[in-house]
Formats: sequence, structure tokens, C-alpha cells
Amino acid sequence: MNALRFLRPTASWFLRAALVFFFYVQYFDVAMSFRLKNLMFYIAAVFIVGGIVLFVGGFLRNARLTVTSAFVLLLAAISRLIVCIESGGMDYNFAAMLLVSAGLLHFVANGNKY
Repeated sequence: MNALRFLRPTASWFLRAALVFFFYVQYFDVAMSFRLKNLMFYIAAVFIVGGIVLFVGGFLRNARLTVTSAFVLLLAAISRLIVCIESGGMDYNFAAMLLVSAGLLHFVANGNKY
């Protein structure tokens, strides 16, 4: 069976929306706590703001905003992967961040191309 190329734009937008939803579910409460002395607050803020910028970047003709925000988010996700490995190995959080990293790598590599 051949690939269904006409679904590429839908798949790209679905991946973009799923990442934003994941960041919202995972980090919104931490970001809204406004504990400025907590490192996790800043990590959560990067994920929330970066997810919004990634979504907005999809509406622009130029892919620079999408690629930049996806790259920053990918670096943050890799740092979370390293923390997961150091704190106890591979668990649900590690698997979730690994999938998020794969989605972000897609946007770093492809930008807004379908």
C-alpha cells in the first residue's frame, strides 16, 4: 500500500496540536504556580511558551519560527530525558519525552513543509 500523501498537512497539524496539548497537560499547573526560585517553573514556562510559538509558527509562510521554537523545545526535552535517566531510568515520563522529542525533531528537520 502506498503512503497517503494527501494526509501530510493534517498529520502535521495534528502533531503540532498534540504537542501543545501535551505541554499544557504536563506543565500548565507548574507554570501557573509562579515559584520563581524553582527551576521547574522555568522549564515549564519554556515548554508552554515554546508550544504556543510552535503552533503559531505553522500559520506563517516562513518556517524560521517553527524551526527555532522546535529546536529550543527539543533541547529542553533532551534535558528532561537526561534527568529521567539520572533519576531512575526508563519509565512513563521517559517514554513520553522520547515521543515528544521525536515529534519536535520532525519540525526541526521539516519546518512547515508538508
